Amino acid sequence: MLSINKTAEDSKAEDIHISVIMPVYKSEQYLDVAVRSVLEQQFDGFELILVDDGSPDESGRICDDFAIKDSRVVVIHKENGGICSARNAGLQKARGKYVTFCDNDDEYLPGLLADNYALAEQYSVDVVRYSRFKTETLNGRTVTETITRGFSQRVITADNFAENYEELRRTGLGVWTGLYRRAFLQKNNIRFDEKMRYGYEDKMFNLSCYYCGATIALNPKPYYRWLQRLEHSTTGKFADNVTYSLIKCLRLETRMVLLHRIIEENPGIWHIVLTKDYIAEIYARLRPGAVQGDKKTIIRTLSRFRKEETFDIPSNSEEKKALRRESFSTWLMWTLFQKRKLMLLYRLIYLKNRK
Repeated sequence: MLSINKTAEDSKAEDIHISVIMPVYKSEQYLDVAVRSVLEQQFDGFELILVDDGSPDESGRICDDFAIKDSRVVVIHKENGGICSARNAGLQKARGKYVTFCDNDDEYLPGLLADNYALAEQYSVDVVRYSRFKTETLNGRTVTETITRGFSQRVITADNFAENYEELRRTGLGVWTGLYRRAFLQKNNIRFDEKMRYGYEDKMFNLSCYYCGATIALNPKPYYRWLQRLEHSTTGKFADNVTYSLIKCLRLETRMVLLHRIIEENPGIWHIVLTKDYIAEIYARLRPGAVQGDKKTIIRTLSRFRKEETFDIPSNSEEKKALRRESFSTWLMWTLFQKRKLMLLYRLIYLKNRK
């Protein structure tokens, strides 16, 4: 009979229920608060993996200081590769039954680990989605605060995915408001796309989970504070990588919608998603002042985006009514984009900015 002698490290790994992965880059000013908000969680059996992504400031040293003081902290130092690369390094190192994420300038709220672990275990799900606060501050003063709303506690499976698709979308896109069964991610080879450099990597990660048939528990209580500091905000420039990333999400979500028969079982919702999450998004990223090359780049990008077959789906009367119920502007945006009135739509959207 085969006998296996477990090492101390193996035994310790068995006690880890959750691995929290935090990419770290140029965050020496905020890292202490973010890390402490995780370490102060009232939950036994978690590790915090700090991935120093080649940070040029003192962030790496701060990570090491935490590891010296707290055995639950694991530090990875690596060359700079971006947030997707850092998260993947954390996933490779993780030992917990579940994994979750935290950005290096945000905060965990009390109960995040304990409550959502209990929910995951109670219903034996692959993913738990919970709510968050989005707090905008200016020089330390809170300017606005919003919360993700519009969903209730429930369990979503393949059998009821279509009817709960809209509520699932309302949970948002961030992976830091999700708890993921690590074995499920490994089985389906779900990782972050390191080619995505200008956003949508979280959306792609979550869509991959849904497409692969994850069972999902929704928890409407907020446990995470997403902090946006307006004094540091900048207006980003458009890059071709934006189009690559958004199209990749679009194609995967299209396959998911077909797989779960969402168009048949929830008429109109797919047209609304296409309009608000994809058409409106590409136009927002092409806003005046964000594009190098101006009109030619805008036309080329919109034309490339419109070539996606998904936008050729017909709109029957029921779906048109759903678009109008959502809003007149949603219906108009869908109609003009589908009819390839791309620059007319652009001018209408940004007419208010013209002198």
